[in-house]
Amino acid sequence: SHLAEMGRDQTAAGGARSLEDGMTALSERLIWIHVGHATLEALALVAVLSVFWSRFVLRPIRQILNQMNSMGYSVACQALSLDREDEIGQMADELNRLRGKLSTALEHTAIASELAALALMGQTLVRKVSTARDQLARALTAIAKAQKDASAPPDSAVASLEAVLARL
Repeated sequence: SHLAEMGRDQTAAGGARSLEDGMTALSERLIWIHVGHATLEALALVAVLSVFWSRFVLRPIRQILNQMNSMGYSVACQALSLDREDEIGQMADELNRLRGKLSTALEHTAIASELAALALMGQTLVRKVSTARDQLARALTAIAKAQKDASAPPDSAVASLEAVLARL
């Protein structure tokens, strides 16, 4: 009977040890399941944040950069419309204001350039008229002198005037 009791105790101890080993294995599996679940949740969160980051931060910044690049080629590009109240929206609004100011400055520069060209044409015309006036004055002086001296025939003075008029 003592042997039977010892056998039962050993069986009970073996069963307890087996139960303890089973619980340890189950605990380890549960830990790995929790780790796997937490990893999947973290990956899902990263995916959601990545989509959010791409849609709400990177896309507007790309639009602003594209607008800035297109302004390097032409100011006639469309205004950027980002309906946002954050820093990116403020940056887009400032870029639109800059585009407007640059457009106005270029229009003023074009007008100033046209006015400068007209001024040069006016200066050239004034020089030509001044030169013609001086030549006419010399020709009239020559005619008056020829009539006074009567030494030079009046036809040479008239020819001199005709030459001046032909150059005009």
